Amino acid sequence: MSRFLFRRRAMRVLAQEVQARRRAGVAEPRDLLDVAVTGAGISVDPGEVAEVYLSFLFATVGSLGFALGWSVYLAGTHPDTGTDEPSWIVRESLRLWPVAWLFARTPSREHELAGFTVGPQDEVNVCLYLVHRHPRHWERPDAFEPRRWAAPRHDPAFMPFGFGPHTCAGATVTMTLLEDLIRIITRDWHLSVSAAGSGPHLGPALAPPQFTAELHDRVAAPRGGE
Repeated sequence: MSRFLFRRRAMRVLAQEVQARRRAGVAEPRDLLDVAVTGAGISVDPGEVAEVYLSFLFATVGSLGFALGWSVYLAGTHPDTGTDEPSWIVRESLRLWPVAWLFARTPSREHELAGFTVGPQDEVNVCLYLVHRHPRHWERPDAFEPRRWAAPRHDPAFMPFGFGPHTCAGATVTMTLLEDLIRIITRDWHLSVSAAGSGPHLGPALAPPQFTAELHDRVAAPRGGE
């Protein structure tokens, strides 16, 4: 309920800000909200512009932050993976804990799916958490094993950014940024993590549990968080 009330207040404030910026005029976009305002034009409802802005914000900040959090958390709680390639760590983290864990799609035509007939009147939900841990596609599916990515994989059972024409347009940029950040951390620092739990915070996205990450100089004895 508190999340619902917060979202309603945020939407109201954002819609008011959209109207204020339209009245003032936006000569050159200064931030992401300006981009949404100028891109939508004046005929689009302010609430819809606010929705687009929040979607952009979640995609660029929320999803990326959760994915980085999982990568740091899993790398820090599995010290034996400290020498693994950053790309392996990121991919294995997204396999175990996909941030966008549930997709909903409406079929464009009628066809058979797992013994059921579905069509444009239906909504098909795809749970990536289950797909990414399906034993038909993955050995030891519940284990964090970055080395499984040492050999190239082109398995459709891995789709943290969606699949086909609906794949997230920012997937390549996101993966590059995540890999660069994990490379900096694991190359220059000794990472340790302590957490209050091991399960995710369940919501529209799978957020990692609350944890504390400490970085220590690799050539010095740990002295606490730095």
